[in-house]
Amino acid sequence: MHRALLDRDWAPEPPDAPPAESLTGADACAITDRASIEEARVHAPPGGARIGASGFVCSCSTLSGEGFAGCRLPSSRLIDTRLERIDLAGASLAGARLVRVLCVEARLSGIDLRGAQLRDVVVRGARMPDACLAESELRGVLLEDVDAPALDLTAARIARLVIRSSRVRGLALAGARIECLDLRGSEIDGIGIEPGAVRSIIIDPPQAPALAQALGATLDQE
Repeated sequence: MHRALLDRDWAPEPPDAPPAESLTGADACAITDRASIEEARVHAPPGGARIGASGFVCSCSTLSGEGFAGCRLPSSRLIDTRLERIDLAGASLAGARLVRVLCVEARLSGIDLRGAQLRDVVVRGARMPDACLAESELRGVLLEDVDAPALDLTAARIARLVIRSSRVRGLALAGARIECLDLRGSEIDGIGIEPGAVRSIIIDPPQAPALAQALGATLDQE
C-alpha cells in the first residue's frame, strides 16, 4: 500500500462554493425533475410537500432543513454543495452523483445511496443508522464523528474510504472491491468481509478483534 494512504490527516477536496451568506435564497419547490440550481441557499422547513425530483442538479449551493426527510432525488447531481443541518432520514439518492460535498450535522437514518458515485465527500457529525451504500462507488470519502449502526457497503467499489473517530456497528463489505479502507481511530463492532479484501484495510489495535472475528481467526490478547 502506498505510504500516502497512511496519512492520518488526509481529507477530501472541499467544495468550491461561495460563502453561504452570499448565496441567493431559493424555495424548495424549485427542486423539480431535471431542474438546475446554482449558487443558491435552499432551506426546506418541516410540514411541506415531500420533495421529489429525478435528475436534479445542484451546484455551488447549500441545502438545509427538516423538509428534506423522505425526499426522492434519484439520479441527481450534487456538486460543490454543502448539506448543513439537513434531515435526509429515509431519503433516496439512488444512482446520484456527489462531487466535493460537505455534509455536517445531518440526520441520515436509512438513507439510500445505492449505486451512487461519491467523490471528495465529507460526512461529519451525522447519525446514519441503516444507511445503504450498496453497489456505490467511493473515491475519497471521509466519515468523521458519525454513529452508523448497520452500514451497508455490499458490492461497493471503494477507492478510498476513511472512517475516523466514529462508531460503526455492523459494517457489511461482502463483495466489495476495496483499494483503501482506513478504520483507524474508530470503534468497529462487527465486520462482514471476504478474506481477499483484508489486505486493503488499515486498522489500529482496537479494530483487530472485530477483523479477526470476521475472518474466523482467534486473537490471542495475552
